[in-house]
Amino acid sequence: MAWSTFSKSAPLLILLLLTSVGTAHSDTAYSLVESRELIGTAEDEADADFPGDKFHTFVSRPDIKAPKFRVNVFDRAALAPGYWFVAPYHELDQDTTAKHWVGPYIFDDSGELVWCGAATFDHYNTFDFRVEQYQGKDVLTLMYPNEDAGAILDNTYSELNRVEMKGVDMHEFNLVDDGVHSLMVTSTEHHSTIEQAAEIGIGPNKTCKSLWKGFRELDTATSEAVFEWDGRDHIGLDEVTFTPTNYEELCQRNWDIMHFNAVDKFPNGDYLVSSRHTDTLYKVNHTDSSIVWRLGGTNSSFSFASKSVKFSRQHHATVRGQNSTHTLVAIFDNAIGSAAVGEVATHSNSRGLLLSLEHETMTASIAAQYDHPQGALTNSRGSFQTLPNGNAFMGWTYHTQISEHTADGRLIMEASLKLPGHCYRSYKFPWVGQPARGPDVYAAVAAAGNETMQTVVYASWNGATEVSTWELYHSDPSGKTIELVASTPRQGFETVLVYDGYAKHVIASALDAHGAELGRSSVIEATTPEEGFDGFSAPVVAEAQWLEEQSHPTTEPEHEHEAVEVVGWSWAAYAAGAVSSLVAVAASWGAWRAIQKMVGRRKGEGEMGVYEPLNQMAEADGSRGLGRSREEL
Repeated sequence: MAWSTFSKSAPLLILLLLTSVGTAHSDTAYSLVESRELIGTAEDEADADFPGDKFHTFVSRPDIKAPKFRVNVFDRAALAPGYWFVAPYHELDQDTTAKHWVGPYIFDDSGELVWCGAATFDHYNTFDFRVEQYQGKDVLTLMYPNEDAGAILDNTYSELNRVEMKGVDMHEFNLVDDGVHSLMVTSTEHHSTIEQAAEIGIGPNKTCKSLWKGFRELDTATSEAVFEWDGRDHIGLDEVTFTPTNYEELCQRNWDIMHFNAVDKFPNGDYLVSSRHTDTLYKVNHTDSSIVWRLGGTNSSFSFASKSVKFSRQHHATVRGQNSTHTLVAIFDNAIGSAAVGEVATHSNSRGLLLSLEHETMTASIAAQYDHPQGALTNSRGSFQTLPNGNAFMGWTYHTQISEHTADGRLIMEASLKLPGHCYRSYKFPWVGQPARGPDVYAAVAAAGNETMQTVVYASWNGATEVSTWELYHSDPSGKTIELVASTPRQGFETVLVYDGYAKHVIASALDAHGAELGRSSVIEATTPEEGFDGFSAPVVAEAQWLEEQSHPTTEPEHEHEAVEVVGWSWAAYAAGAVSSLVAVAASWGAWRAIQKMVGRRKGEGEMGVYEPLNQMAEADGSRGLGRSREEL
């Protein structure tokens, strides 16, 4: 039997003809909001538990249902290399296991799944998922509030370390000093002093029960604190710019008066802290805990070079550079908090701001600005990352909307989830994943007409980034005797391989771009049909007998078997071996529907589950698939 990469176009074209009727085409463009509309206040779309077009599903990994992105790329050549790191959530305050798609993910820059970690963290919320340096190596880090911990994973997706994070909120898990130390935001309940309460008109002789913020630097290895700072010892209530009408009511229910949401470190060891409810960034001295300077708010140490520098309700402040004359800081400028309490936007849209702070004149000016793709306002959360090639990567929170911009602000990519899954921060990083767990494989065999059979294999490897080619081996049950029968380039998270023959046992092998083997599956037994051989012609029976004898060699004389086993139906096998006339295909329509149902059940999508593998195979064959390009996934 010859081996194939499914390049035989005639059967595929017939199959595409049969399946194109009623197939939905993906949107090629989208708009979350009109210009300057406030995002996140409108009620979300209906719940999206049914996969439909909102989830990636896979035959080899039916347990994975990863959310899909709408993706618009305007200049692919200008994109920075790397993958998207996101951790969508459904409800911010989560008490029980959430929806199946909640958790950390890695996607490529076309929206194709690379790694799903939702089950690793039991479908609980995770935050601040990114790549950081730990002991000289790239690692994955994230916050895991369900267990009051920060997790550090190596490139095999195995846990290296877990940092205790009790009394910490969800805003920050930042490794510094090559991972020796880690930074996080703390939260404690305290009553203000009478004097502090008097600063905002509460009194006489009254206090205010408040949620006070601070930050902590830990020894990452031991979770022991090496530095702690509490905002109530250094920031007065008169700095608060969140001005509700009834202070006394807020003071009875733990008013979050400062709302710290980011902490980073300067080269000299001082700290940068972002306080959303004072519209201020603070530089904190690392030796005596004093405030070195304030940027923004009611008591700024810096003057602004123009009105456009003013920011408010900001997130994700980071130190981007420093020399003897200037400091560069990056912030995500929400520009508005809650419109419900009468807040007025300080800028026409949310944006990423790279601010240059001139030391001698104490003047702040805009070095670069990155605007919301739709000119909208994101009223809470958000992220801003500068990339090694000078690009900016923005996370706009709602529907996990992300965008990439060139250094001069030009929009070159935007994307958002097709479901109401939001993300606190989104990042882009280069990454090499080499999973400890091996590839996942599903195999099935079907009759391809009356004269031959085909084996169809679905192969995937969750988290592997270096796979370039998949090879398929015909194997005996022990895996000791193998024969190469098919090879095909990687088609995405899941790749379909087809062998023009009956292989009851198979092994899939993943190769890198140089042809070196990265890993292989265990021996997989192909699925067998319930119907057996009823209705099949003698040539098919004879072929199955011969192939079975090759898989199980014997020294006994050949003899006729009373019954012969055949392995299961597959839509792809039927496609590749379909007869060349539409009349014959129409006559086999009942069998085709049965194949659809089998693969659909495996993926958990019903009969429509067959279309995604069809698109993968069409791409491998050089065609566009069922009206959908990779850019539209």
